[in-house]
Amino acid sequence: MTGFKQRLIRSNTDYSVFVDGLGMRGLDVAFYEPRAKYHTSQDDVKNTSPNSLWHMLSASLETVKGLTSYSGDEFEGSEGRDGRLKLAKGSTGVWFDVFGQAFAVCRLNTLFALSVVLLVAPPVILLLLEIILAKSDKWYPFARKRYLHSSDDDDPVHLDGFRGFFRFPVAFVVATAAVLALAYLVTKINPEIAYSSQYAVWAMMLTAFFAVAWFFLAGADRVRPSALQRMYCLIWIYVISWVGLVAATVGENNFRLASGYFVVIYNAAAFVALLISYFELLALPTKQKYVEHIAGAVTEHEGTSTRHGRPSSRSLLSRSRERAGASTAAAEDDDRATENTSLLRGEDRRNQNTFTGFGKRRQDQEIADESDDPFLAKAYGDEQAWSSSLPQWTWILQFIILAPINIIIIGQIALLLTSALHQTPADGNSVLLIYLSIAAFTVLLLLPLTPFLHRFTYPIPTLLFLVFVGCLIYNLLAFPFSREAQMKHFFVQSIDLDAGTNNVTLTGLDGYLQEIIAELPSAAGQALQCGAHLSGWPIKDGLQSCSWHGLAPNVVPKQYSAAKGRNASDGANPYQNWLDYNITASNSSATFTFRGQNTKQCRLLFDHPVSDVRIADAATDARFPVVGEDGSRQVRLFSRTWDKRFTVTVAWPDHQVKGQTGKVMCTWNDANRPGTIPAYDEIVRFEPAWSVVTKGNDGLVEGWKGFEI
Repeated sequence: MTGFKQRLIRSNTDYSVFVDGLGMRGLDVAFYEPRAKYHTSQDDVKNTSPNSLWHMLSASLETVKGLTSYSGDEFEGSEGRDGRLKLAKGSTGVWFDVFGQAFAVCRLNTLFALSVVLLVAPPVILLLLEIILAKSDKWYPFARKRYLHSSDDDDPVHLDGFRGFFRFPVAFVVATAAVLALAYLVTKINPEIAYSSQYAVWAMMLTAFFAVAWFFLAGADRVRPSALQRMYCLIWIYVISWVGLVAATVGENNFRLASGYFVVIYNAAAFVALLISYFELLALPTKQKYVEHIAGAVTEHEGTSTRHGRPSSRSLLSRSRERAGASTAAAEDDDRATENTSLLRGEDRRNQNTFTGFGKRRQDQEIADESDDPFLAKAYGDEQAWSSSLPQWTWILQFIILAPINIIIIGQIALLLTSALHQTPADGNSVLLIYLSIAAFTVLLLLPLTPFLHRFTYPIPTLLFLVFVGCLIYNLLAFPFSREAQMKHFFVQSIDLDAGTNNVTLTGLDGYLQEIIAELPSAAGQALQCGAHLSGWPIKDGLQSCSWHGLAPNVVPKQYSAAKGRNASDGANPYQNWLDYNITASNSSATFTFRGQNTKQCRLLFDHPVSDVRIADAATDARFPVVGEDGSRQVRLFSRTWDKRFTVTVAWPDHQVKGQTGKVMCTWNDANRPGTIPAYDEIVRFEPAWSVVTKGNDGLVEGWKGFEI
């Protein structure tokens, strides 16, 4: 719904007449895919899914049952003073389904209240927990070092609690930049590939983000392991989702947008997962107890003396280093280095930076390894020794809370958005918007996995990277259209009934449009005229129009003209009698009387907007103003009978009638019988299998005569 409100999806159905014009409420049930077949010759029963038809029928029946069985007065209106029914105003709703099995619905006001609660309550709760942990001396995050007594007496015991805090933003920024760069790259090289291969684009984006994020997160963990990396990732995810929640809340309150419901779920899940990490810290020993235990381990190992009844951590730790250095020196004396000796010989690689092979030995881990102290030696890998007390199973609970629900909700929205947008470039929609949308939802989909990525070993990311390379090559080189995903292009044949000339105009994507015209026999050898506005009707950005002299239409047969008593001679201009008109002008208005043969649709086009329109024998409704505030450049006329003579009186805002110019036009639209519009039949027959033609305006054929008052 937000896509229609914000004009991201540039299409409507007949339902918009009731909503925009009458302010009514209802349920719009319509097909939205395959979009390439919509309003084409292939938009028929043969290409319609029976399951979709049954779904449409069941939805309509259940809606009618629900409305007719409702006994409340919420939807009932009242009769106004003018005798018209005033409908009760409804409330904006929020709804989504889960795998088509469950349907969630609530009011937008409810979503707004929940959003406000999540904006305020969780930060307060986390702040209180941080204060409690700090008072309990268990707030290890951001703690760099601690002294046993004071900085004057002791060497510091390094806690390294700050380690790993900036890994997530670096990985997030680089991985996001990678998928955004891919969006711009595909837009530049092969912009329409999403038309037929949208899932190849998805695979490219997903694998790229996963591989890049894993490289930075896992690489940093191998170099400098941190027991708090998962917690820090969750902190950043919560901050990002909180900022998104602010934007969603503003949209809910100021613009009545309900599409931010997924951000509410996202933020709530991130908060609960982060809350578990806060509770995990309660299992740790106090920092003072940890430092004392480190000193006690050194004392027990070295048998050193104490000063004033307490161990001196400076002397104890320095002795430990001396002992380690002596052991290394002895080993080097026993085994002299040669040119084939490894640079890491004699080192305890468990305590080294995995990727670089150098770095300082962690003093607390060294003590833990030498003493085999269970209080210190249960840390995962080379993570900080104080993390030995952390639970080993809570990550599973965090993963279940954070990942599945968000992947399901975001995935459903992403698939729906992709299905709705991936074939819109043929309608003139922005190509870049499609790829940026896929990139954005790629980040949202994989963000819940980032706290756990550093635990992945290289085979899975390597495989995904190879998938990325294959998808990238395919997306840059593959032809974007296929027999199943045909490029839609638009046809209109315009005839100057006075001059007797006719031109066929095709509108579509530049480059591919010329390939289609090259297959048409009637266009062979003709010089194409291509431009953005050759069709005579407004086209969308990104499309091109090309015209050439076309085959003569037979929408008004000669026998039909003879039966109507018209001149059906085979003169130089066989179109002259298809339309006749007369103009009666006064000082302030002009009356047009005109009729087209074998048609029910006609139109008046004005080079200068008119301010008033009156149509003879036409019903009017005050809710539908005939002319808008800015005037009107055209009047569209439809009749239920053939060959109706229309009478229209118009006025211009400056009352300048003399000299006004424009066109009187009628349209023909019947292509069911072969030979009626040969130019259209030719395109259907000879166009490539990867393309499909549809009408570009109200009629396939437009015949017009110019006027000047």
